Amino acid sequence: IEDASEYSGLSQRFLKRLVRDGRLPAVRDRAIKVRRADLDDLASGDSIATLSPALAKTGKGRVA
Repeated sequence: IEDASEYSGLSQRFLKRLVRDGRLPAVRDRAIKVRRADLDDLASGDSIATLSPALAKTGKGRVA
């Protein structure tokens, strides 16, 4: 999750919440692992708006 947070610009807490809620696919193996493609999907399009309207409104957390 730490690397995923760095890569995506989203907080570890937010990513863990998405994984817990089943909105971000992940594998639990010693650590929570998320595919980059899934992080890219979060950053593109309107998916971030459906996950967190507040993030979409401020624009924070988007990957350029």
